[in-house]
Amino acid sequence: MSETVSLQFPSDFIIPLPFNQISNFAKKSRAPNWRQIEADVKRLAMDNQEEIAKLSDSMIKAMTEDVSLGKISDITLEEIKSKIDYLNSKFKHIDEYFESLDPHDQRDLLLPFIDKEISILAEYKDNFKIFIISKSRWDLNDSLMYSYYLLYQDSITAWRSILKQASRETIKSKLNIIKGLIFIYKPIIYAYVSGKNLPNEVIVKRIAELRASINPSKIYPIIKPKVYEALEAISEVPPA
Repeated sequence: MSETVSLQFPSDFIIPLPFNQISNFAKKSRAPNWRQIEADVKRLAMDNQEEIAKLSDSMIKAMTEDVSLGKISDITLEEIKSKIDYLNSKFKHIDEYFESLDPHDQRDLLLPFIDKEISILAEYKDNFKIFIISKSRWDLNDSLMYSYYLLYQDSITAWRSILKQASRETIKSKLNIIKGLIFIYKPIIYAYVSGKNLPNEVIVKRIAELRASINPSKIYPIIKPKVYEALEAISEVPPA
């Protein structure tokens, strides 16, 4: 095999919030603090990708402890909490404004963001496959990651359709599930591309959970990994 081909996803792939859509909506609606929201969005777009990446690293660490130790250490939980608290302070005005919106408005803001996520996944699918094939030596993870990528893509696509058809009363619960997909399952992809250590057991567990989220009976249950339950216990995760 030839030398491994490098692969870098666009910056939009790591951002967990539709910053620009929320800012534009706040300005159009003349929200009292729309100028603060606009300023926050401009700042966040420039200087917080590194912090989001650090949170993803900590979540990978928690997943690793989950499979190797059977639990997530207090130190790792505190590390995640610290990073979430920091990001929440940065997202404060955006988050509070988003949470104040009508569920239908929340959905209308999120759907284009999810559409972009799906578009990026489709656009980079072949490059991801080439990235794997070009490796000079494979391990167990390499044999699983293309399937993982496709399952994540299928799951996001399925939940996008469910969110689009959701009733007013169920929009929030559907958004929370999509939040889990973006915050828990997507980091596996860019951690792998970045060459970070990923225990094979973590990938196997996440694959099983993604398979469960795409149920042919049209009922779409998703198994919550312990790390997501831990996140809920220590802090409110920012909306995806």
